[in-house]
Amino acid sequence: MVTGPDDPNRLDPGAALLAVLGGAHCLAARWLPTALAGNAAHLVVALAVMAFSVPVIGGGWMKHHGARVWMWAGGGWLGLLLARAGSGRGLDESAEIVATVLACGLLVIAHRLNRSLTYWHDRS
Repeated sequence: MVTGPDDPNRLDPGAALLAVLGGAHCLAARWLPTALAGNAAHLVVALAVMAFSVPVIGGGWMKHHGARVWMWAGGGWLGLLLARAGSGRGLDESAEIVATVLACGLLVIAHRLNRSLTYWHDRS
């Protein structure tokens, strides 16, 4: 999963950074003020991560047609949805944090792979 110095793709790194920030937000939530750490804030962060990630993955896939990127991204999106849906419905806070951080990690992998596949497709 390597690209060259001439890689113009900034969307995948941006989406990966947003996923990292979403995971960091979840980890730091217990030290944040209630307005930034409540359920509404978690929902906004999760939706922002997904809203940026979905079109970026889709746009890359339209170029390279690499199906494995969907496996990583789908796992990440599903993990975020399950963490948000389970919040307050039997999923304890620790499990929610683990699910969110793992989901964000899967999205980072998906975006790195998407960037690499797009880069090498454009070179062929």
